[in-house]
Amino acid sequence: MTNLYDYFGRDVSIVDVDGKKWCGNVTAYTSAIDSETGAEEIAVRTSDGLIGFCLSDIEIIEER
Repeated sequence: MTNLYDYFGRDVSIVDVDGKKWCGNVTAYTSAIDSETGAEEIAVRTSDGLIGFCLSDIEIIEER
């Protein structure tokens, strides 16, 4: 998988590990060293609000 930072500021489609699809703009990035989980994290602004994803929550991420 690519570095999540590459998606910062971009519109993305994400399929999470539960198979749910999310679409929105990546508005925040947290590096693994700064994350409480020890993994990269992003926040995506969706129609449902701001949703956070850590790297292990993401099955597929694609730029839209």
